Amino acid sequence: MKKILTSLAFVLVVFAVYRYASTENKIDASSQNDSIDLVAPVSAGEREALDGQETAVSHTGLGIHSVFDGYPTGAPAEDQVVVHTGYSLAYNETHEQPDWVCYILTKAEIKSTTKTKRTDNFRPDEAVSSFSATPQDYSKSGYDRGHLAPAADMSWSEQTMSESFFMSNMSPQSPAFNRGIWKELEEKVRDWAVANDSLFVVTGPVFLDNKGQIGKEKVTIPGHYYKVILDMSGPTYKAIAFYLPNEGSDKPIYSFAITVDALEKITGINFFGKLPAATLEPLESTMDVKLWP
Repeated sequence: MKKILTSLAFVLVVFAVYRYASTENKIDASSQNDSIDLVAPVSAGEREALDGQETAVSHTGLGIHSVFDGYPTGAPAEDQVVVHTGYSLAYNETHEQPDWVCYILTKAEIKSTTKTKRTDNFRPDEAVSSFSATPQDYSKSGYDRGHLAPAADMSWSEQTMSESFFMSNMSPQSPAFNRGIWKELEEKVRDWAVANDSLFVVTGPVFLDNKGQIGKEKVTIPGHYYKVILDMSGPTYKAIAFYLPNEGSDKPIYSFAITVDALEKITGINFFGKLPAATLEPLESTMDVKLWP
């Protein structure tokens, strides 16, 4: 009888240890999943099912705005990466604006039936440890507080719309540029998101031929801006880049289209991080505007 009781007690102890270890592993796995830096395109069917829901495709959690385990690289090492609900950015304290802003833009978000109206609640971004620029820096400067992640791209929830008005998402843009050719390009990107189901978008200023500074924080007025668009929906990838001067223009947007390779040489930024080399080379070295009607 003692042997039976001893064996039973041993089995119970082993079972308890097994259950404890299993629980710990589940917790560890959950914690790791919370910080995964990987984006895999959601199928068209899954996105259509999400259409009309406030959150559309989930963008919460570190890294959800990046592509294949990597944000753009090559920006100054001191840049602070800040993650918001709808977009991420690399804040450059020297210039008081991001070197890049990136996000995933989907058909479901553009077609959402729960669109949020603009809030226009421009305000400093408290997530920037070195303190961001302020609305007062732009006051009476003659330059617009130009969105890098457009408010219209963030209209799929109240939170994302509100966060699009952080000053860390702004850059001094000529009114003729911001309300003209730049607006036209932003609208075109939304059309492409609907046509291609999902896009990875990177936008930022280029600090060449700068036009001075504004405000107490000495916010740099960039000479140029860029936008990179990657179609991730498959079965094959395609990409296009745009490089525009910070001024009004009557030229068609396609006259500012260049290869991703050419833009990377201008900015020093590697936009697609860890895409496989076999995919990366043709994607960045060629550009066909006919693929982006």
